[in-house]
Amino acid sequence: MDVAEIIVAVATSATALFAWLSYRYQVEIEAPILECDEPIWTEEGDALWFHILLMNQAQRTLVFQSVRPLRPKRALLGLRFDPNRPPAKQIAMDLDVRGRGTTTTLPFVHTSYLVDKRELDVHLFPPSGWFAGKVCIEVVISDKSLRPRQRRFVIRKFIQPHSAIRTTEETKQID
Repeated sequence: MDVAEIIVAVATSATALFAWLSYRYQVEIEAPILECDEPIWTEEGDALWFHILLMNQAQRTLVFQSVRPLRPKRALLGLRFDPNRPPAKQIAMDLDVRGRGTTTTLPFVHTSYLVDKRELDVHLFPPSGWFAGKVCIEVVISDKSLRPRQRRFVIRKFIQPHSAIRTTEETKQID
């Protein structure tokens, strides 16, 4: 083997490695950011309220496709902004999240605001008898293109019992 062939092989390998690293960096920059605040029990203590925020870092439009509970089993979900929709095992929706930096103007107000973020308020109705433990919610997002790619995010939280449940348990222990 010639020294020139070795140099060409090493240079080709290094080029392929740097191209792969550059691709991974570009994909990471455009990855959507999904955040979820700590869940809050409703006043009645029958449901948990999740505030989910999706921020689009890419130039293409993303779509909130569906939300479904993975844990606890037999839990139901409802949307806070659509109280007429009954709780279900899975909520299918088409909520667009425009590309990074996209603005829109409201008619008659003439104020522009960013539309590259979308907030979603979800109520989780746990099955009867469940009052604390692990909660997992799956969020499915896809991009709006000719060949849409689906991405699945799982929100995992540990839930403490509602304060009313805690006080009844404490009084039982005292008696």
